[in-house]
Amino acid sequence: MRDENQEPKFMQGEVKPILTVYDSISRKLIIPVYQRNYDWKIEQCERLYDDLVALNREDRESHFFGALVADSRDAFRWVIIDGQQRITTTSLLLLALKHSLDCGVIQSNDSELSSNIQTLLLESEDKNSRAKFKLKPVKNDAAAYQKLFNDQAPIEDSNITRNYRYFCDRIAQGELSGDELWRAVNGLHAMILTLGKDDDPQRIFESLNSTGLALSEADKIRNLVLMGAAPERQEMLYENYWNEIEESVDYLTDWFIRHYLTTRTRKTPRQDAVYEAFRTYQKGKDVEQVLSDMHSLANHAHDLTHSTTGVPAADRRLRKFNILRRDVTLPFLISVLGEYRNGSITDAELTKIIKIVDSYVFRRFICGIQTNSMNKTFSTLFAEASRLRGDASLVDAVTYLLTRRSEGSTRFPTDAEFKHEFGTRNLYKITPQNRNYLYECLENLDSNDTRDIAGALEDKTISVEHIMPQTLTADWIAELGDGAEQIHDTWLNRIGNLTITGYNSLYSNRPYKEKRETENGFIDSPYSLNKVMKNSPAWGLQQLENRTQQLTDAALSYWPRPVTSFKPKVDPLPTEPLGEDTSFNGRSVVSFEYRGTRKTVDSWITATLEIVQMIYLEHKDAVRKYAAEARFWSIADSSPRYHAEIAPNLHVLVSGETDPRISMLRGLFDALGLDKNELVFTLRRAPSKKGSSTEISPFATFTMFEPQVEELTSEGTTEEDAAQVLADLSAAAVDLRQGESNPLNNLSVSQISDSDFIATASVNDLLWTLDKFQELDRLVPGMGMLAHLKDGTLLKILQTVRQMEEPQ
Repeated sequence: MRDENQEPKFMQGEVKPILTVYDSISRKLIIPVYQRNYDWKIEQCERLYDDLVALNREDRESHFFGALVADSRDAFRWVIIDGQQRITTTSLLLLALKHSLDCGVIQSNDSELSSNIQTLLLESEDKNSRAKFKLKPVKNDAAAYQKLFNDQAPIEDSNITRNYRYFCDRIAQGELSGDELWRAVNGLHAMILTLGKDDDPQRIFESLNSTGLALSEADKIRNLVLMGAAPERQEMLYENYWNEIEESVDYLTDWFIRHYLTTRTRKTPRQDAVYEAFRTYQKGKDVEQVLSDMHSLANHAHDLTHSTTGVPAADRRLRKFNILRRDVTLPFLISVLGEYRNGSITDAELTKIIKIVDSYVFRRFICGIQTNSMNKTFSTLFAEASRLRGDASLVDAVTYLLTRRSEGSTRFPTDAEFKHEFGTRNLYKITPQNRNYLYECLENLDSNDTRDIAGALEDKTISVEHIMPQTLTADWIAELGDGAEQIHDTWLNRIGNLTITGYNSLYSNRPYKEKRETENGFIDSPYSLNKVMKNSPAWGLQQLENRTQQLTDAALSYWPRPVTSFKPKVDPLPTEPLGEDTSFNGRSVVSFEYRGTRKTVDSWITATLEIVQMIYLEHKDAVRKYAAEARFWSIADSSPRYHAEIAPNLHVLVSGETDPRISMLRGLFDALGLDKNELVFTLRRAPSKKGSSTEISPFATFTMFEPQVEELTSEGTTEEDAAQVLADLSAAAVDLRQGESNPLNNLSVSQISDSDFIATASVNDLLWTLDKFQELDRLVPGMGMLAHLKDGTLLKILQTVRQMEEPQ
């Protein structure tokens, strides 16, 4: 412990030649594993060499080369916290100089210069006097760096190798002699800062990297989980977990961690807020346990995205589904694959669930349903299914949750809707990934004997062809017969008139007979999509209708809408995003969720005010600008009738029917460019008889949690499911209860949980029961609030309070 009178020792710095950091023969220059890889490109190396040439020509003594920050509290380990790009580049330049001297590309009057660079600057000696690399880059860079010292084949795909070769080529141009270049390198000066014993390396690192070349979210997370560990433990965590995680997800680490957090928290962080979300999630958790969990889920993500689950039928389906790149489904599928890997579901169940997800996603695309709402759907689907299923299969629970709604933005389109849209939609002007997926599936369906249609479309070996051409020629008018122009206008871009061929330019606007009978025409086509044309000597309305029916039947079979007789004991509360045109009149709101924040409310008025206030705090100027000209708003000094104050001189309409308030919110979101599907309302199951809001009782801020508590009353409910609701419910009880001490202190938890006690207790006593449950949680975590949520006790308390008009 430091003496209270002793001054704390913090970071100190001095401008010195950069080569001074290499001085000690026994000192190793360590780039810790939490640092990112070497990122400097040839452009930065070119700028450095230009500066060295200018330094020599202008006969200057020094050139400032930035700053280096290191933890040098161990005399034999100089751990570089900031400046690895400069140190690594300097080492590459020195190595290129040494090799150029050895090969005679450049000369020096000092015959010992090459060996001095080798022994004094680039290598250290261990206790057995064996040569060791002084600079130790991070893992992938270290391999490339070490190969430059011997005759091994270099690692070509490395900035280390590329920059070393640039320096060799630049030295060979002869702008500087060996002695001139050596003198110029000695003139590179840097602000060298070393940590004091009271400095926090993590805080220093975050501060230094708040400017300059931005760290990725994954870079910051790697630093967070590794920097605080001892060097040996850093190496272990990096080698056993982090490096393998990055390899599993093809180094798309930001992408993976975002999905990992969605899987574990059921909330999807913004892409620029993944680090903050992770820091909140891992706080208080064991680092190795978190990394181990990430490692497992990274393997699941790899197997899903590479179609290598080991279940042949599932992998066949995934190979096609992955063409769509619907990453939004990944958090759910990761959890499902985890269930399979731990033996909880069978091969067949895994395959069925993947097929259900595939059908849900593609049917919605065909029916033109916005994709935004799927983020919320798939972030919570696994947890909801697990909680509701009871003794039923996971397949049944998932089917129920996805098909329970036939309307709204989260619906699973019915056969009738899908059939109509599939047959009539313009399927020519769709994105390449949707196009590739569509024809891959229609051509191959569930066959084991498949063709790579998506790959051929991607590399343009084949293309999508109009059977009836885009330009209506005289031959085609005759072919189509009466109503040719109307047939052409109606059917041109529908699925019945589209196919695939490797001879699009050959077909062009040719008459149908030539397209069919010419060499490599439809009759010779190897594709099943062209079978109808093989057997149809003419092409007109009847053939278009017949082919559409055949393809639609195939689509209904490949993308079925699943059915189940499963019904949960308690139906989940319906949810609805703000969206475009949904009417909320006659519906009662339970809560809303926006950008990871969920709030339970007692009325639409409360919901409206809280939402507007949240948005105002983030976009004050934009909201005021919009309010100056928009309906439902006022910027008067005092609040007009039926309006509520958001801030001084800013008021919004809150009275009246619900839909005008919803229109106000939609207008505000549109004006600020906010995604309306990020605001999701949870509603009561049955529409209320009152159109605008529920009556406010003295205990409304407590009883408003009843629908959510009822939904969570299940043995399948987890701590993560219930945490926010239980915290808010407890806070509401604290605000309403009377007295400083608990009047139930002389009663046991089992006594106050008894149905007879709940039925006869006063409201105040019922409010104090939550304090007793929380007290039990402090003694035995999980046995208080959560346990009494699961067994229905909290629901009974809420129902009893709701039935009382006032305290007894």
